[in-house]
Amino acid sequence: LSCRTKLENIPTIVFYVSAKDFLQRRMISSDDKGNPYSAEIVKYSLIDRILIPSETKVLTGGVQQQIVLETFKINIDIDDSEFGIEQKRISK
Repeated sequence: LSCRTKLENIPTIVFYVSAKDFLQRRMISSDDKGNPYSAEIVKYSLIDRILIPSETKVLTGGVQQQIVLETFKINIDIDDSEFGIEQKRISK
């Protein structure tokens, strides 16, 4: 699955989804400096009856990192201000 935006400064993101279970397995794009970026989901865990990526390998700028999920909470209350989204008013 290839995702493009209308904005030229945002790179295309390519998602690889398993034909067997339809879960995302890999994502490839580039960072803000144009370096290749890839993330491979190594392991999914079942948390509250939901499959969540729990182990991911990330490669960017020649550096590989392994990310392991330690905690995860579903449907917690989060104030909208945490996301830093400003509401724009449209005048008619």
